[in-house]
Amino acid sequence: MEIRLKELGPDHPDTARSYKNIGMVYNKKGDYENALVEYRKALEIRLKVLGPNHSDTITSQTMIKRALSMI
Repeated sequence: MEIRLKELGPDHPDTARSYKNIGMVYNKKGDYENALVEYRKALEIRLKVLGPNHSDTITSQTMIKRALSMI
């Protein structure tokens, strides 16, 4: 993540994708609280850069809802 942040910056869509992917790893391990942390980082970037109606933003919202339902 450090390299991604340094190369692309904190508000790049690919940075958001990396946070989402890290969240997915936590999710698969059953660590839903840490998954939520990463999904929320991705959502924050996506809302700022892509807007609320972009499919990636909606995907982030869906992943957060699913993780919350597992807690």
